[in-house]
Amino acid sequence: MELIERFHMDDCKLCNIAHNSHGNRKVQDTVICETENFMWTPGLGAFVEGYSLLLSKKHLLNTGALGNSAIEELQGLIVKIKKFFQKVYKQKIILFEHGSVGDFHSGGCISHQHLHILPTDISGVPEILLKNFEYEIINDIKVLREYDQFGNPYLYYENTDESKYVFKVDVCCNINLFICMDEVKRTVGN
Repeated sequence: MELIERFHMDDCKLCNIAHNSHGNRKVQDTVICETENFMWTPGLGAFVEGYSLLLSKKHLLNTGALGNSAIEELQGLIVKIKKFFQKVYKQKIILFEHGSVGDFHSGGCISHQHLHILPTDISGVPEILLKNFEYEIINDIKVLREYDQFGNPYLYYENTDESKYVFKVDVCCNINLFICMDEVKRTVGN
């Protein structure tokens, strides 16, 4: 499997957001916070107030493709974002990522590392995911490297209690994943 690790790809929407130096960003391209390797931006088509994306400035396909220092930087930024939502929205967040590998998007539409951030009062993993996909509970997002290294697409889901799940997805269940994530969005948005 070819490792796609480029600084910027012209045809990648998220690369264009991350590297737009012309100052003509759209509202959804606004940078809320940025570090050396990551940007936090509002999510396009937000289905709940505060929905946002945390994305790599470097063109990588998924979180599992990040190096040690980048993962530590990402984890530190997630802690700050959680504190922000607790202070401003009085809510916790869930995080999820469609872990793309190669040409397979694992349910996502953009093959560029990004975590979806959703403020919510809902706790627990959506039953629809637990019923429809094989999964493992992990302690650290560094485990996602194994999925990336072996070319296995995944859905990463971190609950409001900070429990972390990796749902195993493949081409056969891609449509099921779209249906499940649509149900998750409707549940969290209500």
